[in-house]
Amino acid sequence: MKKTQTARIIKSFPFNHLNKLILVLLYCFLTLAKAHGQKHALNWYFGQNSGLNFESFPPRVLTDGAIIQREGNATISDENGSLLFYTDGSKIWNKDHEVMKNGDGLKGQWIAAQSAIIAKQPSSESIYYVFTVSDWQNDQGELSYSIVDMSKDNGLGEVSKKNILINKNVREQISAVYADEALNVWILAHEKDSKKFVAYKLSANGLNSMPIVSEIGMMYTGKNRYGQLKFSADGTKVCSTLGGDKGTTVQLFQFNQKSGKLTTEITISANGILDAYSSEFSPNGQVLYVTSFNGTHLYQYDLSSGIESVIQASKIDLSTTTDKKSCLQIGYDHKIYVSKDKQNNIGIIHKPNVVGSACMFETDAIKLPEGSYCRLGFPNFIQSYFKFYKNMNNLTNDQLIQEGHLESVTFNIYFESGSAKLTEKAMETLDEITRILTQHPEYKAIVSSHTDCQGNADSNLKLSQKRAKSSANYLNKNLNNKINEGIGYGETKPVNNCECSDCSDDQNAENRRTEIKLVPTK
Repeated sequence: MKKTQTARIIKSFPFNHLNKLILVLLYCFLTLAKAHGQKHALNWYFGQNSGLNFESFPPRVLTDGAIIQREGNATISDENGSLLFYTDGSKIWNKDHEVMKNGDGLKGQWIAAQSAIIAKQPSSESIYYVFTVSDWQNDQGELSYSIVDMSKDNGLGEVSKKNILINKNVREQISAVYADEALNVWILAHEKDSKKFVAYKLSANGLNSMPIVSEIGMMYTGKNRYGQLKFSADGTKVCSTLGGDKGTTVQLFQFNQKSGKLTTEITISANGILDAYSSEFSPNGQVLYVTSFNGTHLYQYDLSSGIESVIQASKIDLSTTTDKKSCLQIGYDHKIYVSKDKQNNIGIIHKPNVVGSACMFETDAIKLPEGSYCRLGFPNFIQSYFKFYKNMNNLTNDQLIQEGHLESVTFNIYFESGSAKLTEKAMETLDEITRILTQHPEYKAIVSSHTDCQGNADSNLKLSQKRAKSSANYLNKNLNNKINEGIGYGETKPVNNCECSDCSDDQNAENRRTEIKLVPTK
């Protein structure tokens, strides 16, 4: 794996009495800082009348859902965590658990692994796109979208457009991630009998029906192939699982959020995982988990080396029981949840950033009430929702230590061109860091700011110093102390090795960054 900014895998450090080190890294889009307060993935509805609400930890079991779905489904909440609607890909239910107006007859299917995914149209307060895919065995293999207008029917929503065809030759997989600071969204699918990934961009102007095509990876042939696509939360990686074969069934790719292109394939399963079905990345993107279709195994891979053979050799099976394990999905609490077909309990990987059995896989972590049970699928979300660490307001310091570490999270502070004045969004990010430091006064923040190599070196240095100082001063004012430091490095510490005159726009953007590192004061 080429170690560029977009592909770099960052290690998290344990939070315990020996080292007490928190690492807060800042390499993400402004959109992600903006989305930090959003709780679009707070509610889940899935399986046989099953649901979870992540307002508390562990999540509260929901029993009011109307969904009965074998595989793929999707749920969406507003930015405050209030349920809006959910779907099995064929019907849409509103927050009152009734079929939404014009909300039936969608093109998603009962046995499509990722039957649907929901994305809010950027810059809109009421328009949501519901993307659906049909079953792999369906000759049509349609990727379509329907539009939900939440301003209709007294806020319950109405489907205003339905089943608009985008691509008539895709398999039953679909995933999504934010594209940029404007909250544009990439919708990723894969064509059948082809090596082509197709990425469609949803923006404030609607959906661009002309895809970005990446012809990479294994050839997908046959009608009995199933599985899922999954983005890492930071949007830099994509995992493809494709069962029904003993050969290559799990592959990893780098993803460029700006261009929508996939590059650098790594085959995860050298000898094949028969019936590979679902995958999920750890919050820090260093660890990958894989299940097979109703299999008994839960595989873990250490991705930190970026080397194919080393990743393959790191494979371990975390299973200690023979119960079936189907779908994997990261939660709002940054734990990974494991569905079990036709069973009324849910597994949890409590510390997914940790390699080995210390990741603490609990096979029967949540008990569902009588009449509710899992099927093969959990809700499908824009994976960028899980970029941010869990809300820790209700956790004590002892509980935080028991978690093993505070999640390695990423923020980014952006400034207007040539300015060191904090923007509103930058202050929101610093307010969140203030809260962490308030809870942990034994730490201080080291703020460092960097520029690209464009312009005058002395001017770049001075600008970076001003930006770092303004960020540190903001923290010190909030915390009533002067221990937080701001350091500007100008263009002296680039994250890539391009010659200045040859640096691309993307490489220059990688070098323009502000970092905050929390370190012990003692």
